[in-house]
Amino acid sequence: MNKNIVERLNIYKKFFKILIDYARVNISFSITYVSLLMLDSFAKIFSIISMAPLVDFLSGDNVGTQQITLFFKDTLSWFGFEYTLGSSIAVFIIGSSLGLLTEIFLYSVSRRNAYKLQYHFISSGIKRFFGQGLKFINSQSFGVIQNTFQREISQAGDGVNEILLFVSNIVQVLFMLALAFSLSVVMSSITLLILFLIFIIMYSSSSSLIERLSTKTTISGNDVSQALFEPLLNAKQILSFGRSKHAINNHSKVYERHANDAVLSQTITYSIPLIFRTFGIIVALVAMYISLSFGESPSAVVIALVALIRITPIASQIVASLASISAAVPSLNQFELLFGYIFQKQKQKQLISFDGFSDKIQLNNVSYSHGTAKNSVVDINMTIKKNSYVSFIGPSGSGKTTCIDILIGLLRPSSGHVSIDRDLLEEVDLDSFLAHVGYVQQTPFLFNGSIRDNLLWSNPSATEKEMWDALHLANIDSFVSSTEYQLDTSVGDRGVSMSGGQKQRIALALALVRHPSILVLDEATNSLDYESESSVIKALDKISHKVTIISISHQPSMAKNSDYVFVFNEGEIVESGTYDNLIDSKNSFLYKMKHK
Repeated sequence: MNKNIVERLNIYKKFFKILIDYARVNISFSITYVSLLMLDSFAKIFSIISMAPLVDFLSGDNVGTQQITLFFKDTLSWFGFEYTLGSSIAVFIIGSSLGLLTEIFLYSVSRRNAYKLQYHFISSGIKRFFGQGLKFINSQSFGVIQNTFQREISQAGDGVNEILLFVSNIVQVLFMLALAFSLSVVMSSITLLILFLIFIIMYSSSSSLIERLSTKTTISGNDVSQALFEPLLNAKQILSFGRSKHAINNHSKVYERHANDAVLSQTITYSIPLIFRTFGIIVALVAMYISLSFGESPSAVVIALVALIRITPIASQIVASLASISAAVPSLNQFELLFGYIFQKQKQKQLISFDGFSDKIQLNNVSYSHGTAKNSVVDINMTIKKNSYVSFIGPSGSGKTTCIDILIGLLRPSSGHVSIDRDLLEEVDLDSFLAHVGYVQQTPFLFNGSIRDNLLWSNPSATEKEMWDALHLANIDSFVSSTEYQLDTSVGDRGVSMSGGQKQRIALALALVRHPSILVLDEATNSLDYESESSVIKALDKISHKVTIISISHQPSMAKNSDYVFVFNEGEIVESGTYDNLIDSKNSFLYKMKHK
């Protein structure tokens, strides 16, 4: 039991710490919210005690509320009004309206804060998703990542916001309890004692259950995201294998399990405050009966009853907040497992801003493992001169792409280092370095929009002339100029409106419009027909020795025009040299690849 309480307190402490750190970076919000909370608390009290003149006028009993009624009589007199039924009703209406307005205003500010808090989680998650690098991204399940951003971040943000509501509601309950005790000690004591016992029983029996059910919901939510988006993102594969019914049935099965988990968790979370509120009203009415039997003033008891009934929904919100925090625990755990503590300060290392290189890029004794026992690349040593044209040739899985990802900083080597001129790559600001890199992937990706939109995404400051120059270098300008809308031609979602060759050359134009110092082509002609492949090769000839080109391919013929060739096999460079020297030797690996 004690262990469970300690665990609960540690959970609330974790959420509370996030709230405090959030408040520190949002001082203006903190001041505004606390001010509004106090104003709303006083407005609620005022709306309750504004009943006193009306109750006294109707009952003729002002014992116990005499001081309150006298205060309102004096206030009415000061404004030139008499104490009548009409003025008593007016006081009550003003008090109720004031309480209503401050509550709405406080709710609005609270919801705005909830969205800001959720944005903090989302923006922090996105920054750390990209900031942790390609190895982290490749190691994660898409379903877990997608569900974290779509659902779990919202849950975690709501959990932190519930801590704020929990504290706010306790403050308001304390204010209203003070009012209730000042009017009826017996009634308030009985109500408070019984409700406290009910709260302890309900909380101790439900908090762990809610957390367990929420954990199941989070896990099944990850499975639903995987079952839904994996087939959608690989629609051609699903259709070509005739597996669409299987994909639908699998999603249906996983979704049904998730729905059952979610409904059970949400029903219990929703029911607890309702049960508490119902018991609260019953207890308050029983306590009123006992207080009247003790001879307390009916008018004081009635107003105390109103105060206690007003406390009941606020107290039930406290219970609801605790239930929601318990439900948010798995979501926060999943977020922190992926991205760490949301306000964790990252050590900022002073990095060198990259503005181009003058001599060479070197890899010295570089090895790398994706997490398996065997290294993906082993003891790689190479030098790439500025404005040279080099090719990485080797069978699939030989380590070519891994080596490139290390060379441009997307992966950090397990051992060894990469240097640019005299600077280590790890000491260079990566974004400033990658701004000088043009990367054409094996499967090119185009954003849904026009050719112009895609070119401007790659280089936001590109002029129209620079766009056409890039398209010309990529041997795609004739096609673009022949279309009705030219640069404003839509490429479709992920480039579906373009053929494979057109898409590949537009992707090359995206790389070239950046005016890169280094151009990387990863199997850029692998899926192209002969004509499209020839167009890409001609495009490379146009820019050869004007930028540093690194071409990756499993086809030896793609290395014909390069200055130097590195041949990969099983993660190692097995040979290197000029294309002619290697291909002329019947014992070379390159020769054997070509003549398989």
